[in-house]
Amino acid sequence: MCCAATGMQLLPESYQALIYSALETDPPDSELAFALFDDVKRKALDPTPAWRMLCTRLWARGLREEALGAAQEGRLAGYDMDGEVAEVMMEGLCVDGRDLVGTGFRHCHALAD
Repeated sequence: MCCAATGMQLLPESYQALIYSALETDPPDSELAFALFDDVKRKALDPTPAWRMLCTRLWARGLREEALGAAQEGRLAGYDMDGEVAEVMMEGLCVDGRDLVGTGFRHCHALAD
């Protein structure tokens, strides 16, 4: 990143803003968003806020499968999903017409655990 040469480090909030920006392009740049998230983990910063941003913005931009994959990965890594992220994703599953008794329910249940 641009700051590396000067020895400056980005704050966790900076990564959230960069992830948001990457996913607000048209089309959304999910590859860049995931690369930024990986950078957060490599720098041993708290990944939870960036992960929440990644999940919610992927979902909001219609990248449902990528969002569900990111959510599952974070859940397994022990990241704390707040109620807002879970609510957005569960609501989206319903709006998408997912079978909440089948596949969608398993995603919802996993997110809520």
